Amino acid sequence: MATKVFQKQIAARRFFRKIFVVLFCLTSSFGTAEERGFFDDLFYDPPEDIIVPDTGIEHRRQFEERDGIILRKSFNSTAAASAGWTGFPQLNNLSEGFDVIPGAVAEARLSFIARPSPIFSMGGSVFTEVDHHSVVPDWTDIAIDELYADYIWNDKAFFRMGKFPMAWGNGRIFGPGNLMIQSEKGLTFRATLPTVMDGVTIAALANDHYSAAPGTPFLIKRDTVGAVLLEKVFGSVHFALGGRSHRDLTNTTAALAAFKTVVLRTDVFTDLVLHHDNEEGFYFRTVAGFFREWEKLQMYGEYYFDGLMEENKGHNLGFAIGYKNIFSGPVDVGVEWRHAFVDNSGRVFPAITFSPWPLIRINFGIPILYGDDATRSLLVDRDEDDKESITYHLPSNRGISFLFSIGLSYSF
Repeated sequence: MATKVFQKQIAARRFFRKIFVVLFCLTSSFGTAEERGFFDDLFYDPPEDIIVPDTGIEHRRQFEERDGIILRKSFNSTAAASAGWTGFPQLNNLSEGFDVIPGAVAEARLSFIARPSPIFSMGGSVFTEVDHHSVVPDWTDIAIDELYADYIWNDKAFFRMGKFPMAWGNGRIFGPGNLMIQSEKGLTFRATLPTVMDGVTIAALANDHYSAAPGTPFLIKRDTVGAVLLEKVFGSVHFALGGRSHRDLTNTTAALAAFKTVVLRTDVFTDLVLHHDNEEGFYFRTVAGFFREWEKLQMYGEYYFDGLMEENKGHNLGFAIGYKNIFSGPVDVGVEWRHAFVDNSGRVFPAITFSPWPLIRINFGIPILYGDDATRSLLVDRDEDDKESITYHLPSNRGISFLFSIGLSYSF
């Protein structure tokens, strides 16, 4: 049953990813901050189970043979437009505060994986994209997205070092339990011991964000992060206990306790995070939520509390609902809502996505902001060490926008 918990928790993230991943590219290009990437990675489906008939072939021996380099190439391009008002439109003067911004983005990506030995492998991804912020748009220099090496010791310990993402915690709309959010920005080391308890992970992070001073050699930097995560399954309940320590000027530390299980065919989870640093002392963050799915309908909701906000005002709600193949065809619709009780501000974001032709996808969304004083709320996954970025600023007035994009994607 615990396996079903994990599979359903993973399956919880795809549907809204299909709807909004292109809108994420669009709004990160020329939209305002309140429209960026809220739905990316909320839901995705794991690969379907593959049933292999018994052929008498020794599959372990095949797996242990050395493999060559496997390459995967992809190209994505999107043409888009954003139109809207800084406040709600005035019926007597619709042009007031109205603006239209066209845009286009493109990306070419090369990924690889190589297994020269049964106990050693490498993987990575590089890309180039159109620099739409330049006066004259042009392709950027090739950048490394991921680059790492894996080593297996005696089938008991798995090591990975390089540049790659890590994610802790269960939250998808709010992520206070994701203490590893900085992992993909620099050098990361991870050791996994799957045979100890139900999994033990030891990690260390180091990148420019943690530099003690510009030009300081890596080996003598103090501003590195160390972390450990212990996992255990009790019946149908998955329990995780982790800690993270950042040796900087404020000596920040954080402790995580996370739970997830299934109740009445509904996934429920919670992350409890206790922080401490020399500036703020102790403060508490938590998220609790649920996920439920039917054949075509999916619902996801979370409550988030940020104890760093004064006067016990850090209460937030998030809810997402999506419906697949609404017209018995490849047309998906969804809406996400976020609300912050500190000033009763928030955002409602309905969207629709469909594919009228092969390789082509069209997206349309209408983000709507509300609240007379929407100056803070709606936290996103940010670096927990950067307290200034924890506050999520919205326009100082109500607003409504219309987002449209048409994209071409091809992998080979």
